Amino acid sequence: MNRHKPKLAPDLAKRAERLTATIAALKVKIKQIFDEGEVAPKSCYVARYQVRQRQKVYWYYKLQATDEIFEQAFILQKKE
Repeated sequence: MNRHKPKLAPDLAKRAERLTATIAALKVKIKQIFDEGEVAPKSCYVARYQVRQRQKVYWYYKLQATDEIFEQAFILQKKE
């Protein structure tokens, strides 16, 4: 039985090769990030927002989460 890769159009084959190489590079980068230390949970993202004060513009970045990470303060007070 002959086991050959299916013949794809040249352009499609090149795109598939680039995609495979990009996925491999991303996997390497993800491993590097995890090897550097602690990583935020998957439900977290960086939110950028702008504040205007006295004719100046300030940009802020904050770590935001779609899921609750910490218990709310009033819940903690009731447990004590």
